[in-house]
Amino acid sequence: MYSGNQFWPRRSSIGIVLVGLALTAMVGCGGGNPFDQVKVSGKVTYEDGSPIEAEQIRLVFDSQAKSIDKATHPRPGNATVDVQTGEFTCASTLKFGDGLVVGPHKVRVYVTDASGVENAVDVTPAEIEVGSGSTTFDFKVKKP
Repeated sequence: MYSGNQFWPRRSSIGIVLVGLALTAMVGCGGGNPFDQVKVSGKVTYEDGSPIEAEQIRLVFDSQAKSIDKATHPRPGNATVDVQTGEFTCASTLKFGDGLVVGPHKVRVYVTDASGVENAVDVTPAEIEVGSGSTTFDFKVKKP
């Protein structure tokens, strides 16, 4: 006769295995960033201070910090800009809002137009120093 519980031990074992795998994945290979990071925010506008006309604006921060060893290099950071205000509040390197690696960065700005085409645009300053006291940066783009 089927009691409804004959498969309970098997389900329990599968659950324990799945929880174990999830915990291993979270602890895993130490997915942390070995580089110091600083939370960074700012604004991107045209040189005259007006908002950039775009569907999307994306910042990429290419860290120029020295590698720790042959296998450990600083990762680039990125931020999505609010196209209405030109502000970005959550620059990220490994996870959302964790900040940028301390040290020098080259900055790139990508603007997506209404047709969905993304273009790189020149930005000033094109290089910044993260961790030099300022955590807020204002970037200017030449108006077309």
